[in-house]
Amino acid sequence: MTITSAAAAPETPLELSLAVLGRSPAIGPFTVAFSLPWSAHVRLTLVDVAGRTVATLADGAYEPGRYPIRAATVPAGIYFLRLATSQGTRVRRIVVGR
Repeated sequence: MTITSAAAAPETPLELSLAVLGRSPAIGPFTVAFSLPWSAHVRLTLVDVAGRTVATLADGAYEPGRYPIRAATVPAGIYFLRLATSQGTRVRRIVVGR
């Protein structure tokens, strides 16, 4: 799986958030974004319904900002995006269709 990310947006978010950008992902690359109101170590993973990590999308220190991350193709199925920081965790369910 190939992961690419872009630089953070200049404005500082007010809360920790996690979202899938655009419509629900179809088979093919998709983009997720997280917003971070404080500096923190971030770990963003894509997990299957059995709890296995399919991909690590981000794992490192980040400054406050909004970070879009493009994830490569994954097979059709139900997944969970898990964003973990020392100040909080967010989880989003995504369905990758055909």
